This record gives sequence, C-alpha cells and structure tokens, in this order.
Amino acid sequence: MWGLSVLLYTLIMLFTSIVSEEDIISKLQSKLATLEQRISTAEVQFQQCQVKHTTTERSLTAAFNQLKQTQAELSDNRNKLIALTKTNTKLTSASFQLSQRVSSTEVDLQKVQTQLLQASIARQTNTISTNDKIGKLHQTVNDLRREIQSTHVAFSVGRTSSLAADGSNDVTIIYDKVWLNDGGYNVHSGHFTAPYSGVYIFLYDTFNDKKTEVDVKLLLNGIFINAIHINPVQMDHYAGVSGSTALELHKGDNVWTSLGKGFRLYSDGNVLSRFTGFMLYKTNN
Repeated sequence: MWGLSVLLYTLIMLFTSIVSEEDIISKLQSKLATLEQRISTAEVQFQQCQVKHTTTERSLTAAFNQLKQTQAELSDNRNKLIALTKTNTKLTSASFQLSQRVSSTEVDLQKVQTQLLQASIARQTNTISTNDKIGKLHQTVNDLRREIQSTHVAFSVGRTSSLAADGSNDVTIIYDKVWLNDGGYNVHSGHFTAPYSGVYIFLYDTFNDKKTEVDVKLLLNGIFINAIHINPVQMDHYAGVSGSTALELHKGDNVWTSLGKGFRLYSDGNVLSRFTGFMLYKTNN
C-alpha cells in the first residue's frame, strides 16, 4: 500500500512536471512566433532599404554626371567671359580716348569762345569775323561727333536650323536670326563687308549633331583665317565649340564662315550656331 502511494505521488509529480514543461514549450513557441514575425518584418524593411539604396546610388550617379557636364559648361563660359572681358577692356580704352578728344575739343572751343567774346567787346568791328570762327569751330565739333557715331559698326546673327555640306565643296553658312545689324552684314549672302578700314573682332560658335564631326572655317575674302572643329569620338550628346579672332580690314573686305564639305552642324530654335563681329577702332589704311 505504501508503495502504491509512492507510485501515485510520483505519477502526479511527473504529470505536473509535464504540464509545466508543456506550458513552457507553449510560451517558447509563442515567443518564437513573435521573433519569426519580427525577423520577417526586418527582412521586408531590409529589402526596402536595399531598393532605396539602389535608387539613391542611381540618383547620385546621375547628379555626378550632371555636375561634370555643368563644370565643363562653366569652364567654357568662363573662357568666353575672359575673352569678352579683354575685348570690353579694349573697347573701353578706345571709347575713353575718343571721349578725351571730344572733351579736349570742347574745352578748346570754350577757350576760343571766351577769347572771341573778349575781342568782340574790345573791337566791335570784328564781330562778323568772330562769328565765322565760332561757326567753324562748332562745325568741327559736330563733324568730330558724327565721325565718332559713324564708327559704331556691329552685328550679331544666328542660325535656327541645322546645316549639312553633303556636296563636294564647302558651304557658306547663312544666319537667318538677326539680333543686331548696325552696318555690314548681308543676311542673303552671309557675308560681312567692312564699311570702314579698321580693326575688327569676330566671334563664332557652333554645335555638332551628336556623334558627328563638324568643321567651321572663318574666311577673309575667300582666304582661310582659322577654324573650329569638333571630333566627338564616342560621345552620345551634343557638343559646342567657339572661336574668335581680331582682323585688320580694309574698306570693302568680306568676312564669312563656311561649313567644311562632308560635315554637319546642329542648330534649332535655341540658336546654337552664331556669328558676331564689331569694329574696335578705325585705321587710315
């Protein structure tokens, strides 16, 4: 009987232990399910982060490429600005010299007028002669002012469409967009004819048609002066190039640009191909 009680007690304890372990197992399974859910959520979040990372890398790559292109354009614009600054300095100097001549002439005129007025008071008989001198001096000043105004020669034109030189000869570039034509440029022939002898500045630029070469020449009376050329190699985008030069021209000299045979330039409504010129100062040639 005692042994049966012990056995019964042992069975009860064993059952209690089993129930307790099952409860523990149930709790562990619950925790395991929770951990698996958290792991699944973390995996989804990780995949989303990977997608965002990939998108961010692509955005950074695009931004870097855009930055490189912007830096190249900035460098090109900086070079153009330097060239224009030098040209502006020369123009400013020439304008200052002309202004000094006018100012000096006006000062001389004022001195002569003062002297003539004093002489008129002293000698009334010389009034007619004095008036003639004043009139001649006024005429001299007016002639000088007209001469200064006549030296304003400038033009700036552009092309609104592409051009191909598919034949066996170079093709003269005709610019149909006119921003400024203060004498000299012929919109039909594409030639600039110097109205005065002097030193002139010319600037011209163009774009290529993506993976094509382009060669644009500057000619003086049909004689080659210089050229701009684009060799795109393996570039898959448009590229631009510009050139400039200073020439001493005689009255009647012709300057124009031409597209080399077999080449093609690109332009559109944004007017990417342009031709500009102006007289820096007159000469006596």
